[in-house]
Amino acid sequence: MNLERVNLTDIRDFRQMVETYWQEIMPRSDVVKNQESQVAYFQERFPFGDDGLRLFWAVVDGRKIGFVAFVINEAKHSALIEDFFVLPEVRRSGHGSAMVKAVLAELDQLGVELIELNVRRDNPQALAFWEAQGFRIALHRLRQFRDPKRGIAYIGALSSDFT
Repeated sequence: MNLERVNLTDIRDFRQMVETYWQEIMPRSDVVKNQESQVAYFQERFPFGDDGLRLFWAVVDGRKIGFVAFVINEAKHSALIEDFFVLPEVRRSGHGSAMVKAVLAELDQLGVELIELNVRRDNPQALAFWEAQGFRIALHRLRQFRDPKRGIAYIGALSSDFT
């Protein structure tokens, strides 16, 4: 398994894989349902040319089987893994773990001492995966969506909570 930089020439293939990822993690969100929102969110999440964002394909035998996006904070010697995706048809075959090892090697070369990531509460498989990679829960981040005009909270904190 190799990590290869995502280039501008890859943007169409990359966006297609990102859309597969979004369909899986937030199937009822506006980003998945609305093309205009999808375009805007893609440009916001993956600003090509931004030196701070590192985008890599996971490649096995010439086939792109996933991707990882992370940001480095050089001053704090830290990194935030923003997105990590392995195609469903190749999961449970060791590719995700190999991908993590490759990412960790890349981050070690950059002098990163702290690596953080978020896992959605509706994705226990991802939590188990990351714990198996040696990551531990460090904090719980709570969220509430509100209707400020009526002064009430909506039930739910993730796009998948709303229909």
